[in-house]
Amino acid sequence: PCTRQVAASISVDADPSLQRLASVPELDRTIFDRFSEPKRSDIGDNDVKIDRMPYRVLTPEDKMAMYTQAMELMPGARLQVLFFSQEELARIKQAASESGESGESVKEGWVSTNDALCAHLWRVLFTLRDTNPSTGCIGMAANIRARVDPPIGSSYIGNALSFVIVELATETICNPSNIGVLARAIRSEVSRLNEGFLHQVCTWLKAQDAAQTPFPSIFANWDTGTSLTVTSWATYPCYSVDFGLGTPAWFCPPPQAVPGMLLLLPSPAGSPRGIYAHMGFSAQQHARLHADNSSFLRHTVHQFQ
Repeated sequence: PCTRQVAASISVDADPSLQRLASVPELDRTIFDRFSEPKRSDIGDNDVKIDRMPYRVLTPEDKMAMYTQAMELMPGARLQVLFFSQEELARIKQAASESGESGESVKEGWVSTNDALCAHLWRVLFTLRDTNPSTGCIGMAANIRARVDPPIGSSYIGNALSFVIVELATETICNPSNIGVLARAIRSEVSRLNEGFLHQVCTWLKAQDAAQTPFPSIFANWDTGTSLTVTSWATYPCYSVDFGLGTPAWFCPPPQAVPGMLLLLPSPAGSPRGIYAHMGFSAQQHARLHADNSSFLRHTVHQFQ
């Protein structure tokens, strides 16, 4: 990775392309130290109380159990690549904005397109479960760059994110009228990502033994039938990057069929606008999906094993 010191030592005359840089790239992780230092008086608690830390320290036994379970799920796993057009996303968001606990109209509680789509896909995955747990979870990596003051600038090239987790009762997730309830629960957790929240999380992380490894806590009790982990790159300018040969015709990471994992990607420039959802299913979930969800499968554009 390119640090500020290394980047500053590169001659712009030797590489004229550096003249196009709006700012020098950096990877200075000390910018996060302010979140674990004594809290400034102007931050306050921001009405944030972390009732469940989104991270936990995993023991070597925990890690082995997690990896063993993951390996057991991989044989026969499938990656389903789904496409949701702008019109379909608008309908999903509209349904999430209007549906309540019993289908009543909900006038309050704005939700984003991402909230609504993740709520919809979480419920789809949950209906394919093999077990009947009392609750289900969704975990999401969330960008914190604009949620702090001052914001973390675009010159920082490392990850600047936290993790949010939502847990709801089985009957709530399974109710087809409750997409709005699920979406607003997601929005509520994402909205808590302010400096008060980050101060508590970073203080906890810094206090952990350096020999231990904090993981997002959703992985500690991973159940691909009831848990969905989401990463969204849907707003990344993937199709405007030009390394000298023109902009990409197609962008996606190598296919990884990991049950319970969801990656959201933008659509290519010049194609119908929308979001591509790369969603992993176990062999059992995939078979059940094709048997019971024919209307959902109309979104499929690719399948990988």
